[in-house]
Amino acid sequence: MLPYFEAPQLHLWGPFQLHPFGILVVTGIIAGTRWAKWQASKRNVSIDEITQAATWAVVVGLIVSHWVEILFYQPERLQSEGIWILLKIWDGISSFGGYFGGWLGSFIYLKSLKKDTLIHKELLTQAIIVGQVFGRMACSIAHDHPGRLTDFFLAFQFPGGARHDLGFYEFLWITLVMVPGLFWINHKKLPTGSSMVFACFTYAPARFFFDSLRAVDRAGSDLRYAGYTPAQYFCGILLIIGIVMLRYVIKNKPPYALEPSKA
Repeated sequence: MLPYFEAPQLHLWGPFQLHPFGILVVTGIIAGTRWAKWQASKRNVSIDEITQAATWAVVVGLIVSHWVEILFYQPERLQSEGIWILLKIWDGISSFGGYFGGWLGSFIYLKSLKKDTLIHKELLTQAIIVGQVFGRMACSIAHDHPGRLTDFFLAFQFPGGARHDLGFYEFLWITLVMVPGLFWINHKKLPTGSSMVFACFTYAPARFFFDSLRAVDRAGSDLRYAGYTPAQYFCGILLIIGIVMLRYVIKNKPPYALEPSKA
Protein backbone atom coordinates (compact mmCIF):
# COMPACT_ATOMS: atom_id res chain seq x y z
CA MET A 1 0.00 0.00 0.00
CA LEU A 2 1.08 3.55 -0.66
CA PRO A 3 0.90 6.20 2.07
CA TYR A 4 -1.80 8.84 1.77
CA PHE A 5 -0.57 12.43 1.82
CA GLU A 6 -1.96 15.88 1.22
CA ALA A 7 0.13 18.35 -0.76
CA PRO A 8 0.42 21.61 1.21
CA GLN A 9 -0.66 24.88 -0.33
CA LEU A 10 1.97 27.56 -0.84
CA HIS A 11 1.19 30.88 0.83
CA LEU A 12 1.85 33.85 -1.43
CA TRP A 13 0.56 36.97 0.32
CA GLY A 14 -2.57 37.94 2.16
CA PRO A 15 -5.39 35.53 1.34
CA PHE A 16 -3.68 34.24 -1.80
CA GLN A 17 -2.38 30.69 -1.88
CA LEU A 18 -1.02 28.47 -4.62
CA HIS A 19 -1.76 24.75 -4.71
CA PRO A 20 0.67 22.30 -6.31
CA PHE A 21 -2.30 21.03 -8.34
CA GLY A 22 -2.48 24.32 -10.21
CA ILE A 23 1.29 24.42 -10.71
CA LEU A 24 1.25 20.97 -12.29
CA VAL A 25 -1.71 21.79 -14.55
CA VAL A 26 0.08 24.88 -15.87
CA THR A 27 3.27 22.84 -16.26
CA GLY A 28 1.30 20.33 -18.32
CA ILE A 29 0.00 23.05 -20.63
CA ILE A 30 3.52 24.39 -21.13
CA ALA A 31 5.03 20.93 -21.64
CA GLY A 32 2.35 19.91 -24.13
CA THR A 33 2.75 23.12 -26.12
CA ARG A 34 6.53 22.78 -26.22
CA TRP A 35 6.19 19.18 -27.39
CA ALA A 36 3.87 20.25 -30.21
CA LYS A 37 6.27 23.00 -31.28
CA TRP A 38 9.21 20.56 -31.16
CA GLN A 39 7.39 18.07 -33.35
CA ALA A 40 6.18 20.84 -35.67
CA SER A 41 9.79 21.77 -36.40
CA LYS A 42 10.42 18.16 -37.47
CA ARG A 43 7.37 17.99 -39.73
CA ASN A 44 7.73 21.30 -41.57
CA VAL A 45 4.71 22.76 -39.77
CA SER A 46 4.65 26.47 -38.99
CA ILE A 47 5.58 27.06 -35.35
CA ASP A 48 3.30 30.10 -35.30
CA GLU A 49 0.35 28.06 -36.59
CA ILE A 50 0.78 25.32 -34.02
CA THR A 51 1.24 27.87 -31.23
CA GLN A 52 -1.97 29.66 -32.20
CA ALA A 53 -3.82 26.36 -32.48
CA ALA A 54 -2.56 25.31 -29.03
CA THR A 55 -3.69 28.63 -27.54
CA TRP A 56 -7.19 28.17 -28.95
CA ALA A 57 -7.19 24.58 -27.70
CA VAL A 58 -6.27 25.62 -24.15
CA VAL A 59 -8.80 28.47 -23.90
CA VAL A 60 -11.77 26.62 -25.39
CA GLY A 61 -10.69 23.40 -23.66
CA LEU A 62 -10.83 25.03 -20.22
CA ILE A 63 -14.28 26.47 -20.91
CA VAL A 64 -15.77 23.23 -22.23
CA SER A 65 -14.11 21.16 -19.50
CA HIS A 66 -15.91 23.26 -16.88
CA TRP A 67 -19.24 23.05 -18.68
CA VAL A 68 -18.97 19.27 -18.95
CA GLU A 69 -18.09 19.04 -15.25
CA ILE A 70 -21.15 21.05 -14.23
CA LEU A 71 -23.64 19.62 -16.71
CA PHE A 72 -22.73 15.94 -16.38
CA TYR A 73 -20.99 15.57 -13.02
CA GLN A 74 -22.47 18.30 -10.80
CA PRO A 75 -25.85 19.27 -12.33
CA GLU A 76 -27.23 20.02 -8.87
CA ARG A 77 -25.03 23.13 -8.80
CA LEU A 78 -27.10 24.63 -11.61
CA GLN A 79 -30.09 24.44 -9.27
CA SER A 80 -28.31 25.79 -6.20
CA GLU A 81 -25.99 28.38 -7.79
CA GLY A 82 -27.75 29.25 -11.01
CA ILE A 83 -26.52 29.40 -14.58
CA TRP A 84 -23.75 31.81 -13.58
CA ILE A 85 -21.79 28.81 -12.29
CA LEU A 86 -21.00 28.07 -15.95
CA LEU A 87 -18.89 31.23 -16.04
CA LYS A 88 -16.69 30.15 -13.11
CA ILE A 89 -14.37 28.09 -15.32
CA TRP A 90 -11.83 27.72 -12.52
CA ASP A 91 -14.36 25.95 -10.29
CA GLY A 92 -14.29 22.33 -11.47
CA ILE A 93 -13.02 20.76 -14.69
CA SER A 94 -13.53 17.50 -16.55
CA SER A 95 -10.67 15.85 -18.41
CA PHE A 96 -12.87 14.62 -21.27
CA GLY A 97 -14.41 18.07 -21.55
CA GLY A 98 -10.88 19.40 -21.87
CA TYR A 99 -9.99 16.87 -24.59
CA PHE A 100 -13.04 17.51 -26.74
CA GLY A 101 -12.99 21.24 -26.02
CA GLY A 102 -9.34 21.40 -27.00
CA TRP A 103 -10.05 19.69 -30.30
CA LEU A 104 -12.97 22.07 -30.86
CA GLY A 105 -10.85 25.13 -30.11
CA SER A 106 -8.08 24.03 -32.44
CA PHE A 107 -10.64 23.21 -35.16
CA ILE A 108 -12.09 26.72 -34.93
CA TYR A 109 -8.65 28.20 -35.50
CA LEU A 110 -7.48 25.68 -38.08
CA LYS A 111 -10.66 26.12 -40.09
CA SER A 112 -9.37 29.59 -40.97
CA LEU A 113 -6.24 28.05 -42.45
CA LYS A 114 -7.08 27.06 -46.00
CA LYS A 115 -4.87 23.99 -46.02
CA ASP A 116 -4.77 20.40 -44.79
CA THR A 117 -4.86 20.59 -40.99
CA LEU A 118 -4.76 16.90 -40.02
CA ILE A 119 -1.11 17.18 -39.10
CA HIS A 120 -1.91 20.09 -36.74
CA LYS A 121 -4.57 17.98 -35.02
CA GLU A 122 -2.05 15.13 -34.81
CA LEU A 123 0.49 17.33 -33.03
CA LEU A 124 -2.12 18.74 -30.66
CA THR A 125 -3.25 15.21 -29.79
CA GLN A 126 0.33 14.42 -28.86
CA ALA A 127 0.45 17.64 -26.84
CA ILE A 128 -2.63 16.57 -24.87
CA ILE A 129 -1.04 13.23 -24.02
CA VAL A 130 2.19 14.84 -22.84
CA GLY A 131 0.31 17.49 -20.89
CA GLN A 132 -1.81 14.85 -19.18
CA VAL A 133 1.30 13.35 -17.59
CA PHE A 134 1.39 16.44 -15.38
CA GLY A 135 -2.38 16.77 -15.22
CA ARG A 136 -2.77 13.28 -13.80
CA MET A 137 0.22 13.83 -11.54
CA ALA A 138 -1.79 16.75 -10.14
CA CYS A 139 -4.79 14.46 -9.63
CA SER A 140 -2.51 11.98 -7.87
CA ILE A 141 -1.36 14.47 -5.25
CA ALA A 142 -4.88 15.89 -4.83
CA HIS A 143 -6.44 12.40 -4.59
CA ASP A 144 -9.54 13.79 -6.30
CA HIS A 145 -10.47 10.53 -8.05
CA PRO A 146 -10.91 8.03 -5.19
CA GLY A 147 -11.86 4.48 -6.04
CA ARG A 148 -13.35 1.56 -4.19
CA LEU A 149 -11.89 0.01 -1.06
CA THR A 150 -9.22 -2.54 -1.97
CA ASP A 151 -6.09 -4.38 -0.86
CA PHE A 152 -4.33 -3.77 -4.20
CA PHE A 153 -0.64 -3.06 -3.66
CA LEU A 154 -0.80 0.27 -5.56
CA ALA A 155 -3.75 1.53 -3.54
CA PHE A 156 -3.41 4.56 -1.25
CA GLN A 157 -4.19 4.47 2.45
CA PHE A 158 -7.07 6.92 2.32
CA PRO A 159 -8.63 7.94 5.64
CA GLY A 160 -11.04 5.14 6.41
CA GLY A 161 -9.27 2.46 4.40
CA ALA A 162 -7.08 1.72 1.39
CA ARG A 163 -8.61 2.71 -1.95
CA HIS A 164 -7.77 2.73 -5.63
CA ASP A 165 -6.55 6.16 -6.72
CA LEU A 166 -7.70 6.47 -10.32
CA GLY A 167 -5.74 9.63 -11.02
CA PHE A 168 -2.56 7.81 -10.02
CA TYR A 169 -3.39 4.77 -12.16
CA GLU A 170 -4.02 7.01 -15.15
CA PHE A 171 -0.75 8.85 -14.52
CA LEU A 172 1.08 5.51 -14.64
CA TRP A 173 -0.74 4.41 -17.81
CA ILE A 174 -0.07 7.63 -19.69
CA THR A 175 3.56 7.84 -18.55
CA LEU A 176 4.51 4.20 -19.06
CA VAL A 177 2.40 3.29 -22.11
CA MET A 178 1.12 6.28 -24.04
CA VAL A 179 4.15 8.60 -24.00
CA PRO A 180 6.56 5.81 -25.05
CA GLY A 181 4.07 5.02 -27.81
CA LEU A 182 4.39 8.58 -29.11
CA PHE A 183 8.17 8.27 -29.24
CA TRP A 184 7.81 5.00 -31.20
CA ILE A 185 5.28 6.51 -33.65
CA ASN A 186 7.52 9.52 -34.28
CA HIS A 187 10.65 7.38 -34.54
CA LYS A 188 9.00 5.17 -37.17
CA LYS A 189 7.49 8.22 -38.90
CA LEU A 190 4.12 6.53 -39.23
CA PRO A 191 1.43 8.22 -41.34
CA THR A 192 -0.13 11.38 -39.93
CA GLY A 193 -3.15 10.45 -37.85
CA SER A 194 -1.45 7.44 -36.27
CA SER A 195 -1.08 9.25 -32.95
CA MET A 196 -4.80 10.00 -32.91
CA VAL A 197 -5.65 6.36 -33.57
CA PHE A 198 -3.15 5.27 -30.93
CA ALA A 199 -4.56 7.72 -28.37
CA CYS A 200 -8.15 6.57 -28.92
CA PHE A 201 -7.40 2.84 -28.73
CA THR A 202 -5.06 3.00 -25.74
CA TYR A 203 -6.79 5.62 -23.61
CA ALA A 204 -10.48 4.77 -24.02
CA PRO A 205 -10.36 1.12 -22.82
CA ALA A 206 -8.02 1.98 -19.95
CA ARG A 207 -10.15 4.90 -18.80
CA PHE A 208 -13.34 2.82 -19.09
CA PHE A 209 -11.76 0.19 -16.82
CA PHE A 210 -10.43 2.73 -14.33
CA ASP A 211 -13.87 4.33 -14.02
CA SER A 212 -15.34 0.93 -13.18
CA LEU A 213 -13.23 1.12 -10.01
CA ARG A 214 -14.66 4.48 -8.88
CA ALA A 215 -15.97 4.79 -5.35
CA VAL A 216 -19.72 4.58 -4.89
CA ASP A 217 -19.76 4.84 -1.10
CA ARG A 218 -18.45 8.38 -0.66
CA ALA A 219 -20.23 11.73 -0.71
CA GLY A 220 -19.70 13.37 -4.07
CA SER A 221 -19.14 10.11 -5.94
CA ASP A 222 -19.52 10.48 -9.70
CA LEU A 223 -23.06 10.30 -11.02
CA ARG A 224 -24.07 7.20 -12.94
CA TYR A 225 -26.34 7.19 -15.96
CA ALA A 226 -27.83 3.72 -16.50
CA GLY A 227 -24.97 2.34 -14.42
CA TYR A 228 -22.08 4.09 -16.18
CA THR A 229 -20.14 7.27 -15.48
CA PRO A 230 -20.14 10.13 -17.99
CA ALA A 231 -16.49 9.35 -18.77
CA GLN A 232 -17.38 5.80 -19.77
CA TYR A 233 -19.85 7.13 -22.34
CA PHE A 234 -17.18 9.52 -23.60
CA CYS A 235 -14.86 6.52 -23.93
CA GLY A 236 -17.34 5.02 -26.37
CA ILE A 237 -17.29 8.21 -28.44
CA LEU A 238 -13.49 8.16 -28.39
CA LEU A 239 -13.43 4.59 -29.70
CA ILE A 240 -15.75 5.52 -32.56
CA ILE A 241 -13.42 8.40 -33.44
CA GLY A 242 -10.51 5.95 -33.33
CA ILE A 243 -12.23 3.54 -35.72
CA VAL A 244 -13.03 6.33 -38.19
CA MET A 245 -9.46 7.65 -38.01
CA LEU A 246 -7.99 4.16 -38.44
CA ARG A 247 -9.97 3.60 -41.63
CA TYR A 248 -8.90 7.01 -42.92
CA VAL A 249 -5.20 6.43 -42.16
CA ILE A 250 -5.18 2.95 -43.73
CA LYS A 251 -6.96 4.18 -46.86
CA ASN A 252 -5.10 7.47 -47.42
CA LYS A 253 -1.75 7.00 -45.63
CA PRO A 254 -1.22 10.74 -45.01
CA PRO A 255 2.49 11.62 -45.06
CA TYR A 256 4.32 11.94 -41.76
CA ALA A 257 5.56 15.48 -42.60
CA LEU A 258 4.57 18.29 -44.90
CA GLU A 259 6.62 19.07 -47.95
CA PRO A 260 9.33 21.65 -47.16
CA SER A 261 8.25 25.20 -47.88
CA LYS A 262 9.75 26.70 -51.04
CA ALA A 263 9.53 30.21 -49.62
